[in-house]
Amino acid sequence: MKPCSEKYNKSATMYDTKVADQKTNNYTFWRLHLVLKHFLRLNMRNRDHKKTVTGAYEE
Repeated sequence: MKPCSEKYNKSATMYDTKVADQKTNNYTFWRLHLVLKHFLRLNMRNRDHKKTVTGAYEE
């Protein structure tokens, strides 16, 4: 039989990783959201300047 503290530690670490995963998921979601917004804005601007997303001029 395992000691009680060991069992508790196991569940605690599981909970911690769960919370950490959630936090990173939120973070990555916001990063993606911001990047997508940035690219959309770039596309809008580049349409006026006849540029591609990379910044190179189109022929």
